[in-house]
Amino acid sequence: MATVAVSRSCNQLQPTISVRRRAWVLLIVASLVLGGCLSTRFIYNQIDWLMVWYISDVFSLEKEQKQELRKVVNRNLDWVRTQQLPEYAQLLRELEASASDGTLAVDQLQGQAETMLGLFDTVLRQMIPDMASFLGALSDQQVADFVAKSEVKNEELWEEYAGDTLEARQARRTKSAVKNIQRFTGKLDDQQKELIAGHMARMYDNSQEWMQGRRQWQADFQALVLERPPREELEQRLEEIVLNPNYTDTDTYRQQVEANTVVVFEMLVDLTTTLSDKQRDRMSERLLGFAEDFEALAQDEKLNQKMAEREAA
Repeated sequence: MATVAVSRSCNQLQPTISVRRRAWVLLIVASLVLGGCLSTRFIYNQIDWLMVWYISDVFSLEKEQKQELRKVVNRNLDWVRTQQLPEYAQLLRELEASASDGTLAVDQLQGQAETMLGLFDTVLRQMIPDMASFLGALSDQQVADFVAKSEVKNEELWEEYAGDTLEARQARRTKSAVKNIQRFTGKLDDQQKELIAGHMARMYDNSQEWMQGRRQWQADFQALVLERPPREELEQRLEEIVLNPNYTDTDTYRQQVEANTVVVFEMLVDLTTTLSDKQRDRMSERLLGFAEDFEALAQDEKLNQKMAEREAA
């Protein structure tokens, strides 16, 4: 999990976790990026209204729609908490063990990333009926609002991630990587930062292709929602574009994105061999702390009681 979070931040021009998954992995990303500024359990207890707020803003929802959305969000968060957080915790424990004893390898990180994406897809597949109900209830104006706001976000992302020179983008990627890694290891020395910069310089820069694919996906999504096909067809087509958001990619672009991911994993493996005892201890403490938080959340009696009450309502 930490692996994917760091990989995503290092590879922001071609995210290894696509935008369409963002709302439903917000807990995990927020927990790891905040790096302990707030407790994981506090974040989880607040995540429902954060997600409702985010989606409500994107689609300009009415009061009744927000209330229904909150029910859907809570139901799916309950499922993730009880069914998947223990699996995330196990992945973190495995990552910590390998990083601590010096056996961390690229193929392990690739396997863990695939496992995480599989967990994400399981949630998304379960949510397809809820998505269809939600999208089917949107007005044409709400869909238009979503499109307009998406394009504003596109422009912001382009300016932030791709609007500078190649050298500036490389420097920003390196700075982002160092910042996120230090959340787990503490301060890195100059040689460690140089190691990171060297790996980041090997990454392909695919700014144009990334933005083109993003815009194409948004256009296809808009067209599907406005077409308003029969419910069964809507669910089937939603599953196709939600579970395969990379269908717009060319073979070359996809190969380069996968190569970038390998670069990030190689960087992480190389970096672990340079950690001091203090850095290694801090990293272990952070990873195991998140694992313990996820395990505690999965068994939280108060949350389980609320879940039971919602199911009985």
